[in-house]
Amino acid sequence: MWGKLLDDLAVDAQMTERERKSMEELTFLDRARIIEKRLGGSAQLTQAIARRLEGKYYALAHAFIQALPGKGTPSFLPSPPPPKQVNQWKIIMIEAITMNYDTLFEAATRGAGMLRLAG
Repeated sequence: MWGKLLDDLAVDAQMTERERKSMEELTFLDRARIIEKRLGGSAQLTQAIARRLEGKYYALAHAFIQALPGKGTPSFLPSPPPPKQVNQWKIIMIEAITMNYDTLFEAATRGAGMLRLAG
């Protein structure tokens, strides 16, 4: 998986097949550093990774996220009413942290109406 991603990124960096073959003996981290320099820096590497991981359709696991109650549209679950009190509600909040590369996760959370905070 990592080797394929790095090879694809090397193609994005316009590395020749010979250059890509010569990097096969290196660790993934060393290969990534070389590709980062060829692309022009960490911002360009980040953009290239995001493009490579971008998808049109998300999987069933991503779809389950849409079923979760989110901060944007809280899900109200009735809790048992205490004596002589009706319509008590409990708000459920869900939090998640990603590396901002998983655009499918992002799409699923938007579909669920979850609030996204970047930081």
